Amino acid sequence: VHSPDWQAEMMEKSIDERRELAQQLRALSIDAASNKPEDIMDVNAVAVAKLMSDHDVATIIHGHTHRPARHHLASGERIVLGDWTAQQGWLLRENGRDLTLEQFQLSQ
Repeated sequence: VHSPDWQAEMMEKSIDERRELAQQLRALSIDAASNKPEDIMDVNAVAVAKLMSDHDVATIIHGHTHRPARHHLASGERIVLGDWTAQQGWLLRENGRDLTLEQFQLSQ
């Protein structure tokens, strides 16, 4: 995607062709991710603990591991937002001291 030739080729396509290609690539990515072992699709626990310690934080929030969840750690909590698709998104709702991981539908 960083190649000027590739970019020029994509920009020559109609918006409908680009949207169709994007859907196909997303489907391939989701399929590939679902067939990979969990240990390579998640973050390195040691690196997370070091990051939290280095920055003196008790909660870290991130996304893009394809596995939304809340992980309770000795040093605090790691919250993983899910991937967004054309149909759904993810958010972390704060209500006072309570945090809730939520999936929601996107209107078309």
